[in-house]
Amino acid sequence: MQGKVKFFNQEKGFGFIVGNDGVERFVGVRDIVGSDLPKNGSIVDFDHQDGKKGPKATKVKITAPSTSGDSNQSNRKDDRVVCTSCDRRMVPRVVFNRGTPSHNICPFCGKMFKDLSPGCLSVIAVFAIPSYILWHMI
Repeated sequence: MQGKVKFFNQEKGFGFIVGNDGVERFVGVRDIVGSDLPKNGSIVDFDHQDGKKGPKATKVKITAPSTSGDSNQSNRKDDRVVCTSCDRRMVPRVVFNRGTPSHNICPFCGKMFKDLSPGCLSVIAVFAIPSYILWHMI
């Protein structure tokens, strides 16, 4: 059978394919033939199988890659930085000293990432950091 990938999450390894017959089928990463994973909108050939929870696609082969660029993974912006101590991607945590931002730390290893003392702090950061914290507390 032939169909189009409706949704595929490459991080979690599963998604759904809509066949030319209009039936939506589950697909797992183990059912994909080859080393490339499908993206949203890719055209695929597959075999139909009745699974325990409904229709399932097996032996999935990508015949035409996605042309729309509608992949949720490729459009996602990663704003994280890399810790200089543990080399992990992270969002630094702000440490306050008497109500004033003092420094940033890595949430994984606890090492200081950036000094935010008053001499190093810009006017934008004074307003942006508390606003950012309040925004995420709501």
